[in-house]
Amino acid sequence: MMNILMMTNTFTPHVGGVARSVQSFTDGYRKRGHRTLVVAPEYENMPTDEVDVIRIPAIKKEKGSLSNADNSGINCQQYCVRRYLFAESL
Repeated sequence: MMNILMMTNTFTPHVGGVARSVQSFTDGYRKRGHRTLVVAPEYENMPTDEVDVIRIPAIKKEKGSLSNADNSGINCQQYCVRRYLFAESL
């Protein structure tokens, strides 16, 4: 079993190719028994019953794209390690 971290700037409930791809890969990895954690931006009307999804604040950029308000890669890694979601640094 692997621990997989997927970071994306678009995810459900947003509809688009990236969101669909991340969801598809996540579903596939989980079916194969891998622990998959998704880090995605906060949205209005986002699902309330998500499993292994961390939502972080984001700022809106041009053309509807979202960007993290800070250095989210490092912050998310530290968050995961501190909470023992992953045993060691990514």
